[in-house]
Amino acid sequence: MKMISAAALILAGSALSPFEAHAVQVVTCGNCTQSWQYESAGEMAHGFRRGWEVYLVVNPNTAEALYVTVNYIPPGEVPRRFHQAPPQGSLEVTADVIVPSWRLPSQPVLSRHGQGDFDSSSQGLADGERLQLEAIVRMSKEWVFIKPVNDSGHFSSLHVAIQFIPAVDDAIRIAHTANNPAWQHGQINGNLIGSLFRSLEHFFGRGIGGCLLMDNGDTACWQINPMARGAARLIKGTAKDVFGQALPESNTIKNGGQIDIDIDKGDWPREIRYNFSGGYYRCGSVNGRLDRCEWIRPR
Repeated sequence: MKMISAAALILAGSALSPFEAHAVQVVTCGNCTQSWQYESAGEMAHGFRRGWEVYLVVNPNTAEALYVTVNYIPPGEVPRRFHQAPPQGSLEVTADVIVPSWRLPSQPVLSRHGQGDFDSSSQGLADGERLQLEAIVRMSKEWVFIKPVNDSGHFSSLHVAIQFIPAVDDAIRIAHTANNPAWQHGQINGNLIGSLFRSLEHFFGRGIGGCLLMDNGDTACWQINPMARGAARLIKGTAKDVFGQALPESNTIKNGGQIDIDIDKGDWPREIRYNFSGGYYRCGSVNGRLDRCEWIRPR
């Protein structure tokens, strides 16, 4: 079982002051609870790169995070912060690491060139940043399932909906924002938000998304790009009709999070249930169309 993982997403940018809300890298640490663990995760993501860097180290399981500044001093050099460490490789690098329980930050480390030194420190997020982070983590962990209002006619069936992907995207985005309004509060630097979403997608195995219930009983799930409106992509294997039979699909992406809607049609056409993530929609029907749908929340 992976104890601690780091998803480092390196962005191009100019040198930044430590502990500003402009950390250049996001690191996910699955069981960080103590500051030394956050700092160790930052050091391992930093590696033996001369100079300093600021990291936003996040525990996606608890939605807690610290800003960590790491400075690496190569063997034989004076322990001073000269410059920001240059990125290595491509502009986005994802790495998984395990931080040993015995590893402490700001300790001498052996490299092939001799003994170097890490100088690390950490600081908490401001209240507004913390609330925004918590909202983004909830969005990443909890997909939405909605029956959108169909005044436009876009949600009459899956066949119709796939012709109006911007409307599908907006319905899912609006539902997430209603549940987690703080994600748009702008307390965390905008460039860092994109890195955070991608890091969480890597950690959880899926991005931000939701499932829609159409007027005729069709269901399907899409993943959206929170940073680009209208880019919803259908999740493979989620398109079904009212009887739970698979519908034709195209332009799909893999179902990394095992997203599925279980359709219980035992009382159809009087009643049908759509089970999703512990809750369910209970609907009646009139002339083959769903009617009086009610969402029963998980207990």
